[in-house]
Amino acid sequence: MKRLLFCLLPLLPITLQASGILSLPVQQVEADQVTFDEKSVHLKGNVKVVHEIGELRCEEGTLVLDKKHRQEGLGVDHISLKKNVLIAFSNGSSLQSDEGEINCITLETVFRAEPPRKVIYISQAEQGTPPLKASGRALKALIATSEGGGYALKSLKGEGAVNIEYLKKEEHHA
Repeated sequence: MKRLLFCLLPLLPITLQASGILSLPVQQVEADQVTFDEKSVHLKGNVKVVHEIGELRCEEGTLVLDKKHRQEGLGVDHISLKKNVLIAFSNGSSLQSDEGEINCITLETVFRAEPPRKVIYISQAEQGTPPLKASGRALKALIATSEGGGYALKSLKGEGAVNIEYLKKEEHHA
């Protein structure tokens, strides 16, 4: 099966908004199938989105285009990820879930998993603080820059039974 690589960087408008992820461009999109219309880009099969926040992988995804920039280029308002979501954030943190939503204007995120699976977020260790592991059926958070550089989830809120623990360095790399 052919794999489609869709490079978005040259299509992005130069006049992107200074706040939010819109100023952080989608750099590359890969998927087995890519369809698009004037409102969104739909991705299916081995989806990989390389973005300033990190590398997003899943089986199905949708990039909802920014209404203000549809004629100028490819700004993104919203990213929807489904089936086997794995995000490697640019600061070294990681997240696994069944599905996720990223609002590129407010930087709010929601990730969900169907029981018995859980959303699992593992933060990168920062300035003497060991990595943190948060897990639960659903996690809501904001994307923000981390102390060590790069982007990660901040202000985590969980639904249902949530487990939060500090990891030893050996556990984080295992």
